[in-house]
Amino acid sequence: MKMQELPVEVQAIAASTLRRKMKINDQRANKEPVEKLAHEVREAFTKLYLPVEVDPSQRGSG
Repeated sequence: MKMQELPVEVQAIAASTLRRKMKINDQRANKEPVEKLAHEVREAFTKLYLPVEVDPSQRGSG
């Protein structure tokens, strides 16, 4: 899944998360590259948003 495929609201939350990570990173002595931070946020949000495959035997009967 690509970031553009996420709902706009989720993209906004991801952007806010990246902004916070960048702000925290600016305060550290050992700064991570912004591209790495962006990649981490993108991967996290796209993986979290993927539909979960449920084992049919674990579905409720009602």
